[in-house]
This record gives sequence, C-alpha cells and structure tokens, in this order.
Amino acid sequence: GLPEALCTVTAVRSLVAWQPDDLAARRQQAEVMSDLAVRAGSRHFMLESRRLRVAAMLDAGDLAALDAALADHAALADEGFGVHRWRAAMWRTMRCLRDGQYTDAERAIAAAQELARTVGHPDTFFWFAAQQLQLRWDQDRLDELEGSVGSLVESSPAMPLWRCVLAALCADLGRIDDARQHVERVVADLAGVDADGANPFAALLPCAEGLASTILLADAVVAAADRARAEQLHHVLAPYAGHGVMAGPAVVFLGCVD
Repeated sequence: GLPEALCTVTAVRSLVAWQPDDLAARRQQAEVMSDLAVRAGSRHFMLESRRLRVAAMLDAGDLAALDAALADHAALADEGFGVHRWRAAMWRTMRCLRDGQYTDAERAIAAAQELARTVGHPDTFFWFAAQQLQLRWDQDRLDELEGSVGSLVESSPAMPLWRCVLAALCADLGRIDDARQHVERVVADLAGVDADGANPFAALLPCAEGLASTILLADAVVAAADRARAEQLHHVLAPYAGHGVMAGPAVVFLGCVD
C-alpha cells in the first residue's frame, strides 16, 4: 500500500542523501517513517524507523534519547526479524564500549557475531571488525590491530575510513612517518574527487563515514605536528562542533567533535 511505499522511499532517501549537517532532516525522517509504519501495520518499517532514530540521536550526541531509542528498538527486535536482532546486539556492544564495560563488550561482540552468521547481511564482517578494533584500541592492545586494519585497507580501497584508522593507529604506536604517509595517501586518493581545491579533506564529509574519517585523520596529524594539515582539518570540522561521531549504522561511537 501507499504507506509502505512511502516508508521505502524514506528509507532509501536516508541512505542516499545522507550528509553530516542534515541532522534535523534525518530526525524528521525517522518520525515520518514511524508514523507511516504504524499506518501500514508494518513491524519491519517500525524497526527501520527506530534504526534511523538511533543513528540520529547518536549523531546529535543526545545520549539520553539514544538509550530510549535503543530500548525501543530492542523491544521490537526481540519479537523476531533476524537483521534487527543483529543490529540490537551490535548496538548493545556499542553501548558497552562507550561506557568502558569491556568484559560485557567481549560477550556482546560474540553474541552479535553469532547472530550475524544467521543474517547473511553483507556488512556484518566490516562492522564486527570495527567493534573489535575499538575494543582492542581501548584496551591499549594496538600491536594486535595493524595487520587486520591493513587487510581492510587492501580489501576495501574505496572506503577511506580504514586508511584513516591506519593513520591514527600508526600515530598512536609512535610511528609518525608511517602516519604521515597514510594521511598523504588519503589526500592523493581524494584528488580525483570533486573537492574544495584548497582543502582536500572537504571531500570526506559527504560519505556516511565522513566525520569519523576526518576525526581519525585529525588525531594522526596532531601527533605528527603537521600544522598545515591540522588547520585544513579544523576548518572542515569546526561547523560540526558538538556533533556525535559514529562509524557505520551507529556501530562505533567516537565521541563528539570539540
């Protein structure tokens, strides 16, 4: 029917037209989809609307509203719908990581991975890797990560997030020259993108991982004491002060831009 068709359009629009500065529009899309899903009697689209709401609340840095949205989604997801149960488990991991509850995070990651095997969603591996990466990073087990991150860089060359992660990882390991090289490789890869000619990092923002990638690069250039690149990144990030920074569909929360 018409309500379901409109839900589909809203869901597609939320993915295709994503921009880091359209937070108000994305919050509105979540509420519109929720109303349409109720009219259509579609539990699937009710859950999709909660997915949009979770991402918007995390992006806004509104942690109280985020927890309410997570609880609402989990209550619906527990009634079935494999992919949504996987998302609920993945978001439980994100919350544990955010709160520094690493033993609980280990268990939540294992539970999410088990559910991922039954879902068959193409992105489950990448987001499992992202959460495992954050866990080991927070545990200061950086030496375990470089090989895995390097493999993700090689297997996903069109996804700049992973090279940005590698740049920040090298910086944290004290390998400043390697960090610089990865930053400059990101700049070179952006050269073919329609970006601000004076500031190549502006080209990172239109993708869904834009803020996360930019924040990770900022960590690397600060460690490298690269003033010119730091100023370029600051110019890109300044309009988003206070925004939450996430990777993927609210899989990893990196804090807020400040």
